[in-house]
Amino acid sequence: MYIKDGICYAGELDPDIEVSTIKILDDGMLLVEFSTGETRLFDVTSLLDKVLLLLL
Repeated sequence: MYIKDGICYAGELDPDIEVSTIKILDDGMLLVEFSTGETRLFDVTSLLDKVLLLLL
């Protein structure tokens, strides 16, 4: 466990993890691959409203 910026996280901090690739999928989804080989889906639709508000 570690604390960063006042937030407590499970696991250990690995500062060497980097994003290797990002693939844009349908419906506002991204497939993100990390230098560890792990892949994760990221839903950006929740951010779209905030970005649009910043542009207005």
